Amino acid sequence: MRSRKILGWRIDLIPNTLTIVRSFSMLVDTGGLPGNALIDNGKDFKSRWFAGSAWKDRKVKLDKEGMFLMDGILQECGCKAHFATPYRGQSKPIERLFGTVIQLFSKSRDFYTGSNTVDAPEDRQLYWKRINGRDRIVTYTLEKLREDFGRFVSWYNSCWNHSGNGMGGGTPDEVFFANLVSKREMPRELRKYIFTIREQRVVQRNGVLLDGISYYNEKLIGLIGDRVEVRRDINDIGKVAVFSLPDCVYQFDAESDMFKDSGCTEEQIRKARASQKKAKELVKTNVADADAIRKSKMTPAEILAEQSKGIPADGTRHQSPAEIPLEMRKIAGGEPLKPAPTKRKLLLPTDPGVELLYAEG
Repeated sequence: MRSRKILGWRIDLIPNTLTIVRSFSMLVDTGGLPGNALIDNGKDFKSRWFAGSAWKDRKVKLDKEGMFLMDGILQECGCKAHFATPYRGQSKPIERLFGTVIQLFSKSRDFYTGSNTVDAPEDRQLYWKRINGRDRIVTYTLEKLREDFGRFVSWYNSCWNHSGNGMGGGTPDEVFFANLVSKREMPRELRKYIFTIREQRVVQRNGVLLDGISYYNEKLIGLIGDRVEVRRDINDIGKVAVFSLPDCVYQFDAESDMFKDSGCTEEQIRKARASQKKAKELVKTNVADADAIRKSKMTPAEILAEQSKGIPADGTRHQSPAEIPLEMRKIAGGEPLKPAPTKRKLLLPTDPGVELLYAEG
C-alpha cells in the first residue's frame, strides 16, 4: 500500500470473480503471498470462491451444501480478508491509482472516449465517426490492450517517481523492495489446487461430471455414490483434483479423454456455456433454426470441442439461419409463418428427434 506498486491486474470485458482470481494469482507470483488483503465490497470480491467464509459474519445466508466449500482462495493462501467501508472511496487507497492510469495510459490511446461527456476528448470522433456513410472498422483487440497495458505497468513500477507520502521521490519498485521484509512463496505444486474452480459432485459409474465433461480415474470406483469436491485448474480444464468431504482431503487426480492436454482455460468453457444459453433463448423466443436447436441440446463441453476443431464433432456442416428456407422456419411458441402447416419430421445430423413445421408451397 505504501509503494503503490501494481502487483497484479487483469482486463476483461465483464467483471467477474475469475478476473479477480487471475489478478490475485499474478500478485502471488510478483510479490508473494500477502498476510492481509483490503478488498472491495462488490459481490465478485466477497464470493465464497475467493473470500471463503470471511463474509459470513455479514449475515449472508449459505446453503447447506455450500457449507463444505467455506475455505476460499484467500483463506487457503493464509491471507486475512478486510473489507473496505461501503460507499466510501477514501477507504480504498487504490482508487487514486485509477486516476493515474487514466492520465498516463488511457488518455494516450487513440480510442479513448472518456468516462463522461465532460471528459470526452474533442477529437474522439476522428476515430469513431462514420466515413463515406460506413462505420469505421476498429481493429484494436482485447489481447492488444492487455499487451500494451502490461508494458505500461512495467514502466510505471520501474520508472514513475512518485511524490506521495512515504515515497521519497522513489519509484514503486524501489520503495516496495526497500520495505519488503520477506517474500512468502507459494509452492508451485500447490497452485493447481488453490487457483481452481470448486464444485461438489456425486461420483457416478463413469466418474464425475462437470460442465458436461466426464473425469475418470480407476480409484473413483470405490467412491461411487459418495459426494466429493472437484477442483479444476483455471488454466487447464482437462484434469481435476478430487477431494473427500467433509474433511476436504486430497485423494487423486481424474482426467478427461476429451480435453486431455488440450490447454483449454476456464474462460473458454464459460464462453461455450454462454453460447449454449444464447441458443436456448433463441429457440425459446425467436426463430428456431437448425443451428440453434442443435446447440441448445449440446453441453458446454461439446460446444467447446466443436469450436476448438472448427467443425461440428460429427464432421457435418449445418445450415446457418440464412440458408434455411423461409417455409421451413417457425416462430418458437407462435404460429407458423404460412397457413395450413403440415407436420413432418426433419432429421438433423446430431438430433434426429427434432420436429419442425413448414408450410407447403
